[in-house]
Amino acid sequence: MTPKTYKLGNTTVKIIPPEISEEERQKRLKAIEDTIRTLLINKYLKKDVI
Repeated sequence: MTPKTYKLGNTTVKIIPPEISEEERQKRLKAIEDTIRTLLINKYLKKDVI
């Protein structure tokens, strides 16, 4: 990914993503998917998440 710059009024926000390998990217995406799946299952079963 490339860095992004946003101007909000007098404020400039720069988003600089970390440089990660494709393997690390896939690992992080899987962790996000697992978390979403757990949240949806818990919501469906009406259980507390924490």
